Amino acid sequence: MEIAWWAHSPPLTPHRLKMKALHLALVLTTILFASCAGTRVSGNHVKFAQPMKVIAASAAGGSTSQAIVAEMQNDCAAGIEVKPGAETIEILKGLGIPSIRAHSPENLRKLRAAGLDGFMRITATRSRSGVDAPGKITIRLYSTLEIGHVIEFVWENAWGGAPGSPADAVMRVDLDAAVKEVTQRFLARL
Repeated sequence: MEIAWWAHSPPLTPHRLKMKALHLALVLTTILFASCAGTRVSGNHVKFAQPMKVIAASAAGGSTSQAIVAEMQNDCAAGIEVKPGAETIEILKGLGIPSIRAHSPENLRKLRAAGLDGFMRITATRSRSGVDAPGKITIRLYSTLEIGHVIEFVWENAWGGAPGSPADAVMRVDLDAAVKEVTQRFLARL
């Protein structure tokens, strides 16, 4: 007759029970933190030979993109003039450039002739978790001074647990914090 392995274990004393509960809590906490992630930034980092002073911004990502453009305009320390979306549209119309083709080499040359050092396209998606927060923000900055040089900056919001869960809602960065973080981290790359 075989005896089960647990039949030989010492009796559960209050101290052993407390230690097992502590061990279980430690394992669950580790799993919880391993399943969560902070905001993430990726993309390339290109240093332009000539500094950009005037950039036209196309805010194709709705209110999130417009907020980033406004934050960049308010950041006087960067020393860069960022033309807002409405002004960029007028410039593109005046030059006969469709917004979707503004980054082509011939159109970047036209923008350079109009006094612009760069063309920036910002796109943003909402979080799929139901939380009022951006999910992913992408900024592409095309140089009119050095045709072919592009900075791509991708920011992804934090997440935790299943989409829509309380842990997910706690981990996500709200719109205001996201705009400030994206602006600071993007301008640091210029």
